[in-house]
Amino acid sequence: MNRNIAGDPPKGFGWPRLLYWSVQRELWENRSVIAAPVGVAVVIIVALTVGAWRLHGATVGAGLKHTELSELFSAMEDVIGALVTLAALVIGIFYASGALYNERRDRTILFWKSLPVSNIVTVVAKAAVPLVVLPLIAAIATLAAQIMFIGLAELYLIAKGLSLGLLWQHDSEWAHLRRLAINIVVLSLWSAPIYAWLLLVSGWARRAPFLWAFGLPVGAMIFERLAFGTNHVGQIFMRHLLGGVERISVKACLQGENCSESALKIPFDQTQLWAGVAVAVILISVAILQRRRAAWL
Repeated sequence: MNRNIAGDPPKGFGWPRLLYWSVQRELWENRSVIAAPVGVAVVIIVALTVGAWRLHGATVGAGLKHTELSELFSAMEDVIGALVTLAALVIGIFYASGALYNERRDRTILFWKSLPVSNIVTVVAKAAVPLVVLPLIAAIATLAAQIMFIGLAELYLIAKGLSLGLLWQHDSEWAHLRRLAINIVVLSLWSAPIYAWLLLVSGWARRAPFLWAFGLPVGAMIFERLAFGTNHVGQIFMRHLLGGVERISVKACLQGENCSESALKIPFDQTQLWAGVAVAVILISVAILQRRRAAWL
């Protein structure tokens, strides 16, 4: 007798294949995950290109050196990456805060639970969207925008009679790609407990999961501040929320103070980072157990 129990993969479907299609389903239902970072990158590239041309036209006559101009455009590349990453962060927060809540609200959880896809695959797929898929999309959009910006800037400099390849002198593109790849991994690790917490709250909140997800930490911050005069909860929460990125001095970057090396100083070898990853694993595990008993609202 050939039975197919809900939660068990059908014959010919392994867990990786189920996970892949589960992630695809999340992207089909949440097209903003792809559209938002790409749209932000397009807007930024247009604005920065126009701004860079105006700035160059105003300063080249004042004796702006080639190396300084290269530093300036490199800083603009970092601005592109920072703004696209910020857009991805906002999209990830809203997605995770409603990932498990929305299927309970519209009762589609009844349909999805009837399929041979386990709760583990479903929750892991939802967690993979903000932790893996969204950073990759943001990185691709950032890289494409930076290449387009460099290409347009090169064409403008050639028209002004400056040397070809000026903008590529500041940093090796291989080093740039390596730094971008490392930043994707580390930013995802830092933000893992935030997204895991949002998924957990999304699974049990009966109303307004976004307010619950941020209201509880804010309440803990206020209590700690009033009771002990400290702000450890707030510092930890914001550090993971921002992906561990240290404060960036935009003025220093625009002045050419090695912005490419200092703009994203993300500590990788810190206990707090790995402790956050461990907490994220625990929270996601609880969210999986919670979904087994979840019902519609």
